[in-house]
Amino acid sequence: MFAKRCFPLFLMLSGCSLLSVDAKNAPTEPESSSSEKEQPKAASDNAAGAEDGNKAAEASPKTDTTAEDKAAKEKEAEEKKAADKAAKEKEAEAKAAALPLPPAAKQDAALEKEFGGLVTAKWAKDGTDDVTKVVLTDKEWTAVKNDLTGLIVARRMTAAVVTKNKKDGKCRLFSANFQQDSQDNKGTRFGKTFFDSSGFTGVMACENVK
Repeated sequence: MFAKRCFPLFLMLSGCSLLSVDAKNAPTEPESSSSEKEQPKAASDNAAGAEDGNKAAEASPKTDTTAEDKAAKEKEAEEKKAADKAAKEKEAEAKAAALPLPPAAKQDAALEKEFGGLVTAKWAKDGTDDVTKVVLTDKEWTAVKNDLTGLIVARRMTAAVVTKNKKDGKCRLFSANFQQDSQDNKGTRFGKTFFDSSGFTGVMACENVK
């Protein structure tokens, strides 16, 4: 609406025109540009980005620390494993050094050679050990009798046999049984000697084999 009434025509035309012009020329509030409207959003985005960057920066040291802890634990586990292995090897060496060669019950070069050859022949397919020493731990042959009839079916002798491994160079002690089957069930005639059985005594220091 106009601010005042216009009575004469010329006043109406002039006054109203002036009022109309004044109304057109009246100051108006400037419209916000799209860039100004986007500024708060951009500022918000920048703030959010900075916050994410800070979080990432805070998380990075934690990740690095976790990786370092894992590496330290793995190293500690490897060192412990190596220490345990060394301790076991040292213990085994001590046991080997303490294991003596059994004393001989008698000396018989022919039997010792025969027994050694039988062991070598039976273990030849393995081929990893060489017989280095045979000690007769029985003084005489022991008769083996049938439990029901009492007849002598065989005779047996035990010997200590030392072998040396070709790969690791370690000496091993065995208790070996050698047997001859009876030919007449009376204990007067016996067949050929054969390697009957053996039992592992332990690893021994090769220096103890004399």
